[in-house]
Amino acid sequence: MNDDLRSPLAGRLATLEIPVPPTLVARVLAARRPAARGGRVPLLPRLSAAVALVVLACGAASYFAPRFGQALADAPVLGNATGPLLRSVGLAGVAGRVTTFSSAAVSSGYRVELMGGYADAIRTIVLLRVQPADRSVLLWNATGVTLTDQFGHRLELKGGVADEQTGQEILEFGPISGPAASLGARLTLQAATLTAFGATHDGLGGDWELHATIALDESRALTAPAPGRLSTMTITFTKITATATALEVQLQVQGGGPGALSKVIPDAVKGHPAFSMQLWAPDGTQAQALTSQVDDASGLVDTVWARSAAGVYRLVVTDLGIGAMERTIDIS
Repeated sequence: MNDDLRSPLAGRLATLEIPVPPTLVARVLAARRPAARGGRVPLLPRLSAAVALVVLACGAASYFAPRFGQALADAPVLGNATGPLLRSVGLAGVAGRVTTFSSAAVSSGYRVELMGGYADAIRTIVLLRVQPADRSVLLWNATGVTLTDQFGHRLELKGGVADEQTGQEILEFGPISGPAASLGARLTLQAATLTAFGATHDGLGGDWELHATIALDESRALTAPAPGRLSTMTITFTKITATATALEVQLQVQGGGPGALSKVIPDAVKGHPAFSMQLWAPDGTQAQALTSQVDDASGLVDTVWARSAAGVYRLVVTDLGIGAMERTIDIS
């Protein structure tokens, strides 16, 4: 207990001035005021009740609105994550935006540590480490891991990548939404199985539950480019979102016929899709595509690219054998 009181966080809490409405203490005292009687009523129990209410109120606010708690103790940033893993999700050049976590759980002889995370309006990313490093949280186990916020909302798992040598892996989920998006999210990651690397992919059951608090990075909605046509296809841009690390483009394709978005042009190897999109950065280099979801039945396409520089980006939509259309996206 005494060690806890000597911690840096306890020191900041001890000196923190919390603005309290002048009516708050009055309401607390009024609620505890006994029936009128002669003599002097001790004030100390009433003041203690007021302080207790403030502390409890702060605790509740910190749980459901973690940004309040982060104002008490700023989280450090992750500085030692494996470069290739961060590069795979477009965070290698902006590692300072990745928040460090320190939650860990041990079960069935394996330790799973939640090392860091990043969240914005497009995606939520968590960095894990499994020790010993011969098993993975995600590998062949997409249904065995969940990520939920403090309001019980479950984030959709998009995919991930693992480093068999270090035991580090990155899981990518959909964006935090609802109240947690504005208040800050208190996340709970649960895994029930670790899968072995190698040919067998045998699963090891256990119970790994990890916790972290994170706020969303900056993001903004951009004006959608004008629609266009590729032969019989009409392409309408429905949503453009830019964050500090990524650009998301959502579009709707109509009139292409069955299989228009999934058609593959054969070549000497595996073939390549007829319909594709490329994004070119302001410096003329091709942006790294992070994820792409194509629904052939509905014609919906959702693609995310890594980005960091401000400027005008060039988006090229191509249907091989038919043509291409080009639009610009200004992120200034």
